[in-house]
Amino acid sequence: MKEDTGTDVNWISPRVVGYFDFDILDAPVDGEYCDFRGNTFHPVGMVNIPLAGMKSRTEYTECHIAPEDFPFDGVLVGTRFVQRTGHIDTVFPDRPDGTALIIMQKKVTVGKTYTADGNL
Repeated sequence: MKEDTGTDVNWISPRVVGYFDFDILDAPVDGEYCDFRGNTFHPVGMVNIPLAGMKSRTEYTECHIAPEDFPFDGVLVGTRFVQRTGHIDTVFPDRPDGTALIIMQKKVTVGKTYTADGNL
């Protein structure tokens, strides 16, 4: 999870969406964004993911699904998230003492083992 105050919305990589099998919602049709190279694109879709942090609560966070060539494999939170929740290093520390950030999948599949990079 990283913070990017250069964007208002949150982004999630397609690989993470597939790994956790989140339900994909339609993205707004008028949403056009510019990538790091200056190319414009429309989000693939959106997901609403649950995050749990040090504030002892679960918050559902809306994320736009980034294009396949997105340079970050994870969740990128934007300005609105930071203004509402706080900087991610204060809410979701790298080395937790007690409560920690978790991204919860919609369902658990029994019988498959994944490596750290998401491969079977």
